[in-house]
Amino acid sequence: MSTNRRRPTKRLQYRAASTNIHDAETTGETMKHPRIAVSKCARKIARRATQAVAFMVIGTGIACAQADAGKKLKVAFFGFEIINTSPEPTSDIEKQRLVMIGDTLTKMLVDSGRYEVVPLSDSLRQKIDRSARITGCNGCQIEWAREAGADLAAWGTVQKVSNLILNENAYMDDARSGTAYFSQSVDIRGNTDESWVRGMRYLLRYNLLEKR
Repeated sequence: MSTNRRRPTKRLQYRAASTNIHDAETTGETMKHPRIAVSKCARKIARRATQAVAFMVIGTGIACAQADAGKKLKVAFFGFEIINTSPEPTSDIEKQRLVMIGDTLTKMLVDSGRYEVVPLSDSLRQKIDRSARITGCNGCQIEWAREAGADLAAWGTVQKVSNLILNENAYMDDARSGTAYFSQSVDIRGNTDESWVRGMRYLLRYNLLEKR
């Protein structure tokens, strides 16, 4: 009786092992030889891993070649706008802070060595002044950047919820393709020169300059 009880156990174990090998996409022949199945599966995985590493090396080489070329992306900067949803009106000091964080953005881009901020002609500035706000002009910054001979259009907004809660947003659009190049926001606490500038430095450093 003990012998009859052991045989079903062995058959169940064999069936379980066969199922695992089948899941590894082996043929009926290799199901009979688990070592062959595992060997083929291992070689297949190794080939895929080698191909993946090769693609990574090629991609890294291209990126390094572009960096070694030293070609800077030209940026046309169109300033920051304030979106004031607080019960208090926008102050002259806050308008000055918009200029302040704009200067912070352009300086950090130039100091990175990867971007060049291009000047805007007088005719283009006049066109911008006559245009609607950049947040509602349906992509006018792309046309402006192209007219300025830039690769990227940079701009941003500051949303004021209250004197305690504000949100800074920086955008960069690819003028060549018309697609988004960079978009990031950061919440700041406190309506001061220091909080505005510190928030913009954090946003650019950790989300743009150290990631690209």
